[in-house]
Amino acid sequence: MVPGSPDLLNISYPDTIPSVKSIWDTILPWFTSSEVSIGADEYDESLANDYITFVNEMNGYIGGMSGKGHPAR
Repeated sequence: MVPGSPDLLNISYPDTIPSVKSIWDTILPWFTSSEVSIGADEYDESLANDYITFVNEMNGYIGGMSGKGHPAR
């Protein structure tokens, strides 16, 4: 978690992205829509670089696995 924010993943922690990918491996087949949300819009600007890395990595991963996700912006 982000210190002081128990509802946010610590996206700067090295094991977070592999852990989240593992979760998506399990649950992504359950989604029937053409898009899924990774729910990353709640982060503070102090984590901007980590946020950009996380969003780009997860968008590419989910898109590559299933064709779901958002186009790069």
